Amino acid sequence: MAINGNVLAEMEIPNVYLQNLPKSGKACLGEIIYRYMTADKFSPECLLDYLDLSSVYNTLEIANRIEAAIHIWKQKCLKRHLTLSKSRKTSWGGKVKGLASDFERNQLLANRAETLLRNLKMRFPGLPQTTLDMTKIQYNKDVGHSILESYSRVLESLAFNLMARIDDLLYVNDATKRRAAADSMCLQDHGRFGSTGLPKQKRISHSPLSVQHVSSASQIKATSLHSRNQIGGRGSPSEMTHRLVKRTTTSETEEEKFEKFSDDSK
Repeated sequence: MAINGNVLAEMEIPNVYLQNLPKSGKACLGEIIYRYMTADKFSPECLLDYLDLSSVYNTLEIANRIEAAIHIWKQKCLKRHLTLSKSRKTSWGGKVKGLASDFERNQLLANRAETLLRNLKMRFPGLPQTTLDMTKIQYNKDVGHSILESYSRVLESLAFNLMARIDDLLYVNDATKRRAAADSMCLQDHGRFGSTGLPKQKRISHSPLSVQHVSSASQIKATSLHSRNQIGGRGSPSEMTHRLVKRTTTSETEEEKFEKFSDDSK
């Protein structure tokens, strides 16, 4: 939001801020930013992509440096303009051409810096107030500008909160619609596939040939087991116990017969 920014732009720049500026734009911006600013082809978006804007502190520092460079070049343009107006009354033609070239160069750099600062504030709309803005508020002597600045700051805060609420409502509405669509899809799938949620499959009836084959195979297996038990003398535990009892009884009867035969012989 540019409500408060427009009001601050109309306020007069204090002399304290102008007196504390560096002597040149290169000293204010640094070697890297100044090299990009003075290049033949200038792209503010490419320069912003190159700069380290990962934190609010770095972004605000770069904004302060760009804003200071703007006013340095503007002050130089103002001085060159006054010098040019005085030099036209004299016969110094060579100096006038040199001063005109410096004036155009400073004006070009000031315009580029303004474009860069504008794009930076558009990319970061919630950027805090710069050093120049706070200096204007601190050293302002116009009561009307002070009231407008305070009122615009309140309006900007309310507008920001309102936009944040609208964004939250839109997000919740979108999430609710997505959940409703997902629930309807789940209900459709539930009705299509049944209670288990899986596709119903038809039961495959077995072929009578396979049943006969299994029954005949089981009969053959049972017959082979029975014949093996008969040949090996093996059986169930009850059969083995019965055979053992029978053998014991037979041996006892033979002993009784032998004792009876011995008694008769005596």
